[in-house]
Amino acid sequence: MSRRPRSHALVALLVLGCGSGASRTPDPPPATAPGADVTVDVDTTRDVRPISPFVYGVNRPEVFEAQPEGVFTFLRSGGNRLSAYDWETNDSNAAEDVGFQNDGDLLESTAPGGLASELGEMADRRGAALLLTLSMIGRVAADRRADGDIRETPNHLETRMHRSVARCPHPVDAAPDPSDDVVCQDQYVAFVERLRGPGRTWWSLDNEPSAWPRVHAEARTQPVTYAELISTSILYAGRVREVAPRARIFGPALFGWPAYTRLTNAPDHGDRDFLAFYLDGMRQAGEATGRRLLDVLDLHWYPDVSVDGTSTTSGSSAEPVASLRTQLPRSLYDPSYREPSWIVDDWLEEPVQLLPRLRRLVDAHYPGTELALTEYSYGGGTDVSGAVAQADALGALGRAGLFAAAWWPLYDQEHSHSLGAFHMYRRLDEEGTRFGDRSVPATVSDLERASAWASLDAEHEGRVVIVLIARGRGLTIGLRVHAARALGAARVFHLDPSTARPVADGTLSPTGEGAYRVRMPGRGVATLVID
Repeated sequence: MSRRPRSHALVALLVLGCGSGASRTPDPPPATAPGADVTVDVDTTRDVRPISPFVYGVNRPEVFEAQPEGVFTFLRSGGNRLSAYDWETNDSNAAEDVGFQNDGDLLESTAPGGLASELGEMADRRGAALLLTLSMIGRVAADRRADGDIRETPNHLETRMHRSVARCPHPVDAAPDPSDDVVCQDQYVAFVERLRGPGRTWWSLDNEPSAWPRVHAEARTQPVTYAELISTSILYAGRVREVAPRARIFGPALFGWPAYTRLTNAPDHGDRDFLAFYLDGMRQAGEATGRRLLDVLDLHWYPDVSVDGTSTTSGSSAEPVASLRTQLPRSLYDPSYREPSWIVDDWLEEPVQLLPRLRRLVDAHYPGTELALTEYSYGGGTDVSGAVAQADALGALGRAGLFAAAWWPLYDQEHSHSLGAFHMYRRLDEEGTRFGDRSVPATVSDLERASAWASLDAEHEGRVVIVLIARGRGLTIGLRVHAARALGAARVFHLDPSTARPVADGTLSPTGEGAYRVRMPGRGVATLVID
C-alpha cells in the first residue's frame, strides 16, 4: 500500500511537556494536557504484566490460513457443527444453521481424525496453538447424505445419528470401527495425542450447551439442566485427563448472559448463578479425584445491542451503529461505561466490566483457573468502526491477562478492517514489527473519545509500543510516556477509513522527554513504536 502524502497523514507528533511520577492503582484519568483534547499517560516502570500470546486467535481455518504467519497465534475449531461431529468419518450436522442436515461439508476426507490431522498441520505450519471441540451432546451424525432435515426420517436418532460416549468399551488405542453405532470420544483424544504429541492439543467441552434444545433439535429437545451439565462435564473432563494428562481443558463454552447466569432458564436453576455453580462443581470434583478438571473458563461474547433494529455485530457502517460499535468494547474493562443493553438496564444496574467481573468470579470459586473468550465479534468488518472495536478489544484482552481469545469472523460480512486491527498489533510491516509481550498501564482522560494500550517487548529491550484509538471525530492526543531511560525515535503506523492495513507514516524523534502530541483526523487506529 502506498504511503499517503505527509499533509494527510493520520498521525503527526509534536513535543509536549512531560509529567513525572507514577500514580496509584486504580489510575485516575489524567488531566488533559494543554492543547490536547485527550491525554494518555503511559508508565513503563510499574505494573508490568505478561500478555498471553494466545489472545490473538481466530475461528474459521480459511481465515486463519489466509493471513501471513504471526498474525494469528491460536486456531479454534468450534461452532455448532462440531457438537454433532463424528471424528471417525468426519460426517457432521450443523443443526439449525443448515436445516438439521447431515453432510460432509466440514471435510471431504472420511479418514478417521481427518479434521484434527488437517487443522493440526495448519496450526503447526504457523506455530499456532490448536483447540478442538469434544462432543458431549450424546449423538453425532451417522452419514453425509446431504438430503435435508434428518428429523423427517423415521426413528432418526437411531438411523441417522450415532451414539457418542465419553468412555469406550474398547481400548482407547484401538482403531475406531466406523461400521458400529458408537463413537468414542476418549478414542478421539487418544488418537490426537498420538498424532500430535502429548498435551499439544487443547480440548473444549463441547459448544454452547445451553442452546442445544433449540440449535441441535436433531439430537435432543429437552432442556439442559445444571445437574446434567456439571455431571457430563466432570465425566468428559475426567476422561480427557486420564488419556491426555497434559492437555488443557476449556469449558463450558457458553454464549450470552442468560446462559452465564441461569443456563438459559434451566429448570433447576433455583436462582443460582450458573458460572459460580459450574466453577464450584468442577473444583470440588477435581479435589475429590486429585486432578484439575478445568484449566480454562471459556465463554463466548457478542454485544446484545442494536440501533433501530440493526445489530452492532452486523456489517452495517451506518453512523449510529458504527458510533455505538466503537464504544462497546469498553464493557470488557471500563468501570464507568454503561452499555445501552438489557444486561445493564434490567439485570446488573451497573457497568458490565466483563473481564474484571469474571476474574473475581474465578478467584472466588476456582482459583488458578485461566480465562478465555473463544468466540467474540463486534461486526463492521469492512468499516473503520470494526477496526476500532477490534483493536480496543485486543488491547483489553491482553491487559486483563486472558489466557486465550479467538475472534469469530461472522459469515454474513467481509472482514478487511477487522483483520487490519490484528495487523496493527501483530504485523505492522514486512519485518513483523508488533505489539510487545508485556503490558504496561495506559490511562486515558476521556475513554468516550479515545483509548490506549501500551507494551514492552522482551525481544527488543527498551522498546515501547503503544496503540492509540480514536473512536469518532478528529482529536489531538497528548501522549506522555514515563520510562526508565530517554526515549528515541518513534515509528508511526496508521489505519483509517481508506486503509485496511497498517500504513507507515515515517519516523519522528521526540523534542522533549517522553511527550508527544498525536493528531488523529478522524476515527482510526495508530500504533507507535518507540525505540
